Amino acid sequence: MDSFIIQFIVNSIFPWLIFSGFAYACSSYITKYDNTSPSIWWSALLASFLPFIPLSLSTINIPIADLDYINSSLESVQIVKQASITHASLQKVDLIATALIVGYFGFTCLKLIKLLAVWQKLKSLSRASELINELSTSKVKVVISSLNHSPFVIGIAAPYIVLPNYFSSLKKDQQNILIQHELTHITNKDHITILLWRVLSTLLWINPFVKKMEWQFIRAMEHKCDRLTICRFNFNKHDYAKALLQSLKKSVQFDNNNPVAQFNSGALCADDYKARLTHIAYPTNKSRLTLTLKFFLMLLARIQI
Repeated sequence: MDSFIIQFIVNSIFPWLIFSGFAYACSSYITKYDNTSPSIWWSALLASFLPFIPLSLSTINIPIADLDYINSSLESVQIVKQASITHASLQKVDLIATALIVGYFGFTCLKLIKLLAVWQKLKSLSRASELINELSTSKVKVVISSLNHSPFVIGIAAPYIVLPNYFSSLKKDQQNILIQHELTHITNKDHITILLWRVLSTLLWINPFVKKMEWQFIRAMEHKCDRLTICRFNFNKHDYAKALLQSLKKSVQFDNNNPVAQFNSGALCADDYKARLTHIAYPTNKSRLTLTLKFFLMLLARIQI
């Protein structure tokens, strides 16, 4: 069993890490100036698991020792002695491998518990918030909390919008922009995909490229949500950008690991917001299919190299 663990680490985990790096590098290059398609990062994540697909279904041939070679008792003793030394060495390696596996699962459990604690904290904040009737034409519940955080969506089957305390001080058009942005997240099921990415990156924390892909996905998701919100509700781009800046100025940033879709995400830095504002003013219209095909072509080229 332990020997299987060692083979799995060498034959699968290491190639997975290397291939994930290639997939991330290809996606980053393709989306360097136009990271507005979340699907490209789903493609990168799926492509990173290609090393786990068996390329051959042939049976494993176990070498059998040549009996003619071990006819003499002296040679037999030497072989047994060498086998004992090899077995002792393998036992040490097996112990290290077992310790690594136990440590991995233990640390993963701690990270999942922490994620669950963050989720429960957000749920508690939401339950303690005040219900408002800003969406008379929608079935989505909207609440205002007592904290100055970014607007966000929480919940799975019945998602609802949690607005910050400063929401009441904003102009009516800015309030509408914030609400409609969050409604677009709900329409796109972003609140579910964000949670899914967060769980995956927690389970696969051993691979740093999965976390990087998650961050890039959040960036692309927000670009897409901005574009769709402006188009669906015919918002003025200048007003939309101004509402985003107001939210940034007034929000006290939450934990970057929040598993929720929020107007100004903690996963984004100052440069990301500059790019986001640029895309709001000058949106691009590149096809998601074109980007995905370009990604796989580049990936295949790297594999050939």
